This record gives sequence, structure tokens and C-alpha cells, in this order.
Amino acid sequence: MNFKNWVQANEMAEELNLYSKAELLRRNLKPTKDAKSEIHRVFTGGKWRSFEFYSIKDTVKIKRRNKAKIKREIEINNKVLCEALYIVNKSAKVSRDTKYKAYENRDFKTCNMSKTRSLNLYYLKDRVIEKMINEGKLQFIGYHKQNNVYLELYKNTETEFSFHKISNIKPENTLGNIDNMISSERKINVSISFNDAKEILKKYIS
Repeated sequence: MNFKNWVQANEMAEELNLYSKAELLRRNLKPTKDAKSEIHRVFTGGKWRSFEFYSIKDTVKIKRRNKAKIKREIEINNKVLCEALYIVNKSAKVSRDTKYKAYENRDFKTCNMSKTRSLNLYYLKDRVIEKMINEGKLQFIGYHKQNNVYLELYKNTETEFSFHKISNIKPENTLGNIDNMISSERKINVSISFNDAKEILKKYIS
């Protein structure tokens, strides 16, 4: 399997049950002595490189002595919420793309896992958007049409972030058509990790 960057590889670790040594270390895990690795490629440093990946069942906890575990608390404000929502939204689209590629390659196991992950992330996104709308954190801009689906466009006026939500309304006027799938590529620099983004959004709607 090829990953276009380490962000994609780490975000899809749980979905594919494939973890690099660096990602395992971040989770305070390491491969067992008898662990069998899989070789996959990541585009990094300007070229494709091969790395070892492991299943989570073939790992053990790293024993650390006299080190307290400190969890970084992130203050939830408009900017943080929008960054977290942006990350989760783009990650859902990465799984969407993986689903289509896996289907073309007749890899139905990966296809189904990617579909489930994508739907779960979109569900989280929609719940967050609904709450942000109700709290006045997102302003309605208008409608886009994509194929036969109408999308409501919302923007946070304090940041550069905007988000779409599927609409139940068939409007008379739109902002225009979206001819292609919205890209999964991140075009805005964010400092929050995917795991932190998910936790922030879950905490916000809890």
C-alpha cells in the first residue's frame, strides 16, 4: 500500500490496523519480539520510501519508570473548533478516496472499513456543525449543488474556515455547481493532531 504522506499513514492506522514504529512509540507501544511486519511505502523526503508497519495485536506496552503521563489540555475556542472540524472533515475525505480506490482494486475489506470510518467522521462533523450553527459560531452563506445534492455552505467569520452540510431544501438560487469531489488535501496549515481534533469535537458535543 502507498501513503502519500505520514499524515495519511497515521490517520488511517486504526482503520487498516497498520502502525509504523514511530506511531506505536507515540502510543507508548512497541512490537513484540515475534511480531511480523508488513512493508508499505510512504512518500517522504521527496521520494517513495519503504517502512515497516505492525498490527496492534503484535505489540506490547512500553514500561517507563518514574515518568508521569501528562495530557495536554487544549482550550476550546472558535479557532480550535474550526481547525479540529477541518482536520476531521479532510480525514473523512481521505477515507472516502481510499474506499473508491479499494473498490476498484476489489479490496472489499478495506473498502468497507474505509466506508465505515468515513461515515462515522461525517456524522461527528454534522453534529458539531449543528451545534455551532445553534450557538451562532457559523454563518449561513448559501447553497452549492453537487450532482443532484444540495449543500449548505457555512463560514466562521472569525477564521478562514468554511464547511458544507447536506441540505434537505431544494433552493431556487445557488452559489453555483461543484463539478468534482471536494479534495481531501489539506490546504490550510493547522497545528492540531487528528486524534486531538477528534477528542476536541467529541468533548464539544458531549
